[in-house]
Amino acid sequence: MSIVAESPAGSPASPIVAHGGGRRPAGQPTHRLELRLRSEGDHIVVSIWGELYTGRLQELTRLLDAQVRAGRTRVLLDLSRLYDLDTDAISVLTRWRSTLASAGGCLHLAAPRPWVRRLLEHMCLRGTFQVFPTVLEALGEPCAAAPPASAA
Repeated sequence: MSIVAESPAGSPASPIVAHGGGRRPAGQPTHRLELRLRSEGDHIVVSIWGELYTGRLQELTRLLDAQVRAGRTRVLLDLSRLYDLDTDAISVLTRWRSTLASAGGCLHLAAPRPWVRRLLEHMCLRGTFQVFPTVLEALGEPCAAAPPASAA
């Protein structure tokens, strides 16, 4: 499953959503987000490509909500192609960590680019998420008890 979503830069309120192959108005830069979903053992791996900003969060939320409704609560986010994210995105990830833990699952983050790793650390989230250097390492790790919310 692949979802591609783009919105013209500076106008996240009017997203252009396309499934399969994205489209862009001529001459306008975009905030592109592509989500790719696959199963790996008992994990659902969501590869995030592009930028995860306020105007794009609904795509990730819909995808994760559908997985929880289907009983899939072990989620691994592959951040190797995530180039940037904002504070709203970090808030959403934190809420999803709690939601998945409450359902008996977990949210692991894997392979963040150096810039994204620094953003997560700067937001005082070290210890809040299990962050792994590679997807393979994350897949081998069991779900641990979620850190207390005050760790953030």
